[in-house]
Amino acid sequence: MQIEDSTMESMNSMMDSQESLAAHEFQHFDKILKLIEKCSGEQDIDKKIQLLNFINSVLPEEIQLKIPSLITDDYVESTLYNIETVCKGRIKLRNHYLLAL
Repeated sequence: MQIEDSTMESMNSMMDSQESLAAHEFQHFDKILKLIEKCSGEQDIDKKIQLLNFINSVLPEEIQLKIPSLITDDYVESTLYNIETVCKGRIKLRNHYLLAL
């Protein structure tokens, strides 16, 4: 009986840590989405590029982009859109995963 109890305790602990990690990731992507919104509203192209580079630097490594050195406002806007789509997709996946638990 003790083996089962410790296994259940271990599984509960693992689920709690996964939920905590998912909540942390959700908050992280939520902050990124707010930065994207701020960047989209920026009129100064230099500030916009700085914000895009910052946003890219705080993305998880597997979805970071290789941004060229010479970019246009259209490139920034389409890149922001793509990043936003990925972030929202990850949030949706996390929410679906948590509902399945």
